[in-house]
Amino acid sequence: MIKFTADFRYVASWVLPAAILKKFEAMSNSGGSWGPDGFLYLSGHDPAELYKMRLPKPGSVLELVETIPMNIRGQGIAWDRCDRGVIYGIIRASAKERVSGGGHRVTVFRMVEK
Repeated sequence: MIKFTADFRYVASWVLPAAILKKFEAMSNSGGSWGPDGFLYLSGHDPAELYKMRLPKPGSVLELVETIPMNIRGQGIAWDRCDRGVIYGIIRASAKERVSGGGHRVTVFRMVEK
């Protein structure tokens, strides 16, 4: 992950921890968004879960805070900026679903603040 200024000048960068990369398998990070709580939330392409991350105080490896189950199947997430705590995700249609006329769907998830 790279942080840039508004005019795209490099500021800092971080890498994902090995445990998260292992979950991504041969794929990459599918989506990410800063939540209203200040944490970075990431999704992979297949696991039905979100990864709540924080910037490390020292070092360059993002810290995994929590793994959160979410009914998603990759391809991105987005926070609702008007309804605090609501996040949207995509349930990517499987090949079998597409053949039978199905398509991708959006799921809505309300995060419970702890």
